[in-house]
Amino acid sequence: MTPLVKELFDLHTDQAEPSVIDQTIRDNVRVVGTNLWVLFFAILVASVGLNVNSTAVVIGAMLISPLMGPIVGIGYGLGINDVDLLKLSLRNLGIFTALSIVTSTMYFAISPLDAIQPELLARTSPNLWDVLIAFFGGAAGIIALTRKSISNVVPGVAIATALMPPLCTAGFGIATGNWSFFFGAFFLYCINSVFIALATLLFVKIFHLPKHKFLDEITEKRTNMLIAVTAVLMIVPSGYLAFNLVQSTRFTQAVDAFVDGQDFNNEFLILAHEVRPQAREVVLTVGGVHFPTHLEDRLAQNLAGRGFAKSKVEVRYTGSNQVDINSLKTELTQSTYRNLVNQIESLSKENEQLTQQLASNSSLSEQTSSADKQLYKELLAQYPQIDSVTITRGDRFIHAKANKTPKQPINEQPNITANHNNTVIDAHSNQSEHSNPSDNIVQQTLTQVNIDSKRPLKNTDKQRITAWLDSKYEQSLLRVHFNSGDTEITEILQEADAQQNVSQEADTQQSH
Repeated sequence: MTPLVKELFDLHTDQAEPSVIDQTIRDNVRVVGTNLWVLFFAILVASVGLNVNSTAVVIGAMLISPLMGPIVGIGYGLGINDVDLLKLSLRNLGIFTALSIVTSTMYFAISPLDAIQPELLARTSPNLWDVLIAFFGGAAGIIALTRKSISNVVPGVAIATALMPPLCTAGFGIATGNWSFFFGAFFLYCINSVFIALATLLFVKIFHLPKHKFLDEITEKRTNMLIAVTAVLMIVPSGYLAFNLVQSTRFTQAVDAFVDGQDFNNEFLILAHEVRPQAREVVLTVGGVHFPTHLEDRLAQNLAGRGFAKSKVEVRYTGSNQVDINSLKTELTQSTYRNLVNQIESLSKENEQLTQQLASNSSLSEQTSSADKQLYKELLAQYPQIDSVTITRGDRFIHAKANKTPKQPINEQPNITANHNNTVIDAHSNQSEHSNPSDNIVQQTLTQVNIDSKRPLKNTDKQRITAWLDSKYEQSLLRVHFNSGDTEITEILQEADAQQNVSQEADTQQSH
């Protein structure tokens, strides 16, 4: 191995001091009030997540769970020959496990939701991949714990190894009396725990962390013997377990490959197949013209050729209604083709309708734009001081009671709001002070006209323009805004209008 490769993969470069590593692991092993309370609530969170089939909630529970501490402590204690730490870790892991199962059992016993969710089912059938995930996750975890800097690997390990969900699923099995759930989930939990501890033990040996010192040689030999026996009791069953899981996976894949590769030749059809990998049993459900006499032997020979000589194959024949399998295949193909053709025709019609609607909208938009342009020309001819006209259209939603009366004429009492240089006239103001939110909602078309002028318009001109616009837009609600940039002139004109109105009133009184 070249020096460059050694440098790239060297784990001792950023390794923390052995005393720091030792203290960190021992702190995580301890059972104190905080850890117990955190575990209690983490179990409840995970149970709720499994109960409602929420993956995000289950992941959150795994992040806050303190279960990794005692498991890493077991592997670390084995690696440094510390019997006291090993016993403490085993005891605390037992406490954590018992508390988790009791808590989850109590939750599922009182929960009104008893449906078996996919998140629960996923924790009842351990396989080879669970072994690999636990081992690789444990390796990543111990590497992260022995670094100088704080790493985000440990939370990822907690999620990947998934210690919490199997315990909650075991509690669900107890609460519902489903013992297959309990044993399957608890088996998965044991797999995760053992292989995390094994990975920790392996890397503690690789790191050459200082071993525990003993007062005398006899105690050291006795302790080493106990550690060796414990390690063997962990490794041998784990190896056997891993081998069985590999064989079960291979058996299932062999059966699936056989079923997928069958050419039925218009004689029979495999309707379903059930695989029991642990017992090496296969049950085939077959239908067709006659019973397939050689199917059982063919599958048994196929499995024997893959190393499963003692497999048991059972074929269940459902009978026959003289169904032509080739005709059935043809009908299915034709039915699929017809469905595709119908979907294409439907999409084509929708496309044509949308194209026609788009063309109609485009034509209407052109007509509206031309009419608006002509309207601006007419306004400009009568009022040269108008600088620009902006016309916008949109939908307005109101309660039904707020629109009891139809569109009002402009000469009845338009709503006029004047603020120096900005005047708003709502030609159709039909507002109700008492509206019920439960009433029906009415959609209306609203046209808004913004008129910008170089000089302020008189109020009489504004009323005249608004009435004229109202006649132009009879089919929609109308709102007119008058804007002028010259505030001072606006105020003078408004004052002049006011004085003129006062003089007219005085003349009227004198005439009377």
